[in-house]
Amino acid sequence: MNTLNRQEFKDHAFEGKNIIIGPDDIFLRCKFSDCHITLNMHRGNPGIYDAQLQNCLIEAKRKMMHGRFFGSNYVGCRFKGKFLGFDFGRSPWPNPIGNLDQFGELIDCDFTEATLDLCRFFQVDIGCQRFAVWPQFVIPFDRDLAASQRVQIWPGKFARYLGLMKDEDPALSASTGTCADFQKRYEITEEELVQALDDIGGVLR
Repeated sequence: MNTLNRQEFKDHAFEGKNIIIGPDDIFLRCKFSDCHITLNMHRGNPGIYDAQLQNCLIEAKRKMMHGRFFGSNYVGCRFKGKFLGFDFGRSPWPNPIGNLDQFGELIDCDFTEATLDLCRFFQVDIGCQRFAVWPQFVIPFDRDLAASQRVQIWPGKFARYLGLMKDEDPALSASTGTCADFQKRYEITEEELVQALDDIGGVLR
């Protein structure tokens, strides 16, 4: 299999390839089928736009922070690695360059080998995806929003997390977390976090 690195591709079709994507690489209007795509970057958006990916493994070589998997369609794909503050799905915000907000289907994808901390899913059917089990969890946005509007004393600084939900875009489908990071970030015990998630209800874990 060929390895592609630090290049720009437009209107190409890749099948069964090992592809390494660095921070400066661009793949525009490409089709990927049964490929192993390695993301060799630390932060930012993978340069895959207006593309179709089917049955691919997308693997983060290093922990990826603060980026977006917007602008392409992912069908039956598997995600592996650590992602912090990443957005998945279809962008709720118009893109000033092209029509990338019109792409972003996420269908039957598998995140069981991915660690998703403070990640967001927009316009995605969460029930059609697979996620890792506890100590990770996925909170549907409607449950988050309902909890944020309740008069309730939440443990530690968990109310700060819920307060952020009031300002989220209504296109948000769900947000994710990990037990250890939530404990540290919001100063709560594991038992308090479990109780808070039970109180929210409908959490996938």
